[in-house]
Amino acid sequence: MPETIGSIIETNSIYLPVNTDFIRKPPRPAEDQQPNYLERFDFHGIFSDVFSYEGSVIAVGPPYLNLRNLLDDSQFFVNGATHIEHEAVQFDELDRTSRTTFNLPSSGNSITTAEILTLKCNTLELQCKVGKNHHQVFAGRNVLLTMNRDNSLENIVDWVTINVVANEIDAVVIYDNRSELYSKSELLQAIANVPGVEVAYVVDWPHPYGPTTYRKQLWDSDFGQYTAWEHARWRFLSRANSVTPCDVDEIPLTEDGSPCWHHAHQSNDGVFYYRMRDIEPAPLDTLTSSRVRRHSDYRFYNPDKVGSFKYTYVPSRLTSNQQALVHKVSDTEVPNHQLGFTRHFRGLHRQWRAGIEDYTFDELEIDDSFAKDIVLSEALKKVSERG
Repeated sequence: MPETIGSIIETNSIYLPVNTDFIRKPPRPAEDQQPNYLERFDFHGIFSDVFSYEGSVIAVGPPYLNLRNLLDDSQFFVNGATHIEHEAVQFDELDRTSRTTFNLPSSGNSITTAEILTLKCNTLELQCKVGKNHHQVFAGRNVLLTMNRDNSLENIVDWVTINVVANEIDAVVIYDNRSELYSKSELLQAIANVPGVEVAYVVDWPHPYGPTTYRKQLWDSDFGQYTAWEHARWRFLSRANSVTPCDVDEIPLTEDGSPCWHHAHQSNDGVFYYRMRDIEPAPLDTLTSSRVRRHSDYRFYNPDKVGSFKYTYVPSRLTSNQQALVHKVSDTEVPNHQLGFTRHFRGLHRQWRAGIEDYTFDELEIDDSFAKDIVLSEALKKVSERG
């Protein structure tokens, strides 16, 4: 077996200093903000990461909102001296994120190699390094993508292992959003040691996740995951065979047993959609409440309940105007038929968004209204037989 390619990626960011008059204004009215909204809102982030991309530099960050005026009034330089004309800068305001593309000047047949990006506006001068892209590392890979904060390493290893067996995953990218229970190195080692994983990346992602909904079902300020998914697409995964974004408490499985990426390639738009099916927190056996709960503890679901969509996509089939969102890819149609479900393990769900490490749901007795998930049972059996 080839040695696993593993890396911990640090981001190159530009944030506004707290002592300036410039801040991002919250899009949500004060009367609809939860008590910790302002504490969690990203007031100062301009670019979460800056990296090279095919003769240009891409900066991915939170949505511009009112800070677009600042960017319009700014001058941009690479390597301290080379000015980027404003006409060579493309600003793309997306859903809860932004992508800024700096087309680099050329001299003859040579395009400038960017190492430093500088922003200047009046007395404000901010700069950061320009990272490299990793397209070749992930070329042709079936990639499992998630954002993590303090999920147990046992659950993460199980999640990767099941997806390797069921979905032919051979590469994993985890955006670690300030975990405290283990180091980035420990996380990387855990996923890199899973048989079948040939590429393992941990992205150190310290940027604010952002406040979620409160009243009126307003989802307008949770920039972190949207920015991460946009970042992953352009810095790492543009040449990947497939990308499956999902949480550690989710396992996508097709009804016919084929890997999800097969259906993505067969679809009209390069996206395979599947609904979320809640796997109830009803363990097969009587287990101690103090244990680390595992995916294999659970098999049952309520046939009358079905959730929102998740998906697997083919990066090369998307246009630059489309966006990989949390529950769909923009400008695609969700089909009526169901060729698969992502199993959402309620027993593993934690209250991390609320800053609480406890499980969200108490465990239940198996109820007559539950049905056994045969496809899930078969997948877990294959994992067990693999050893």
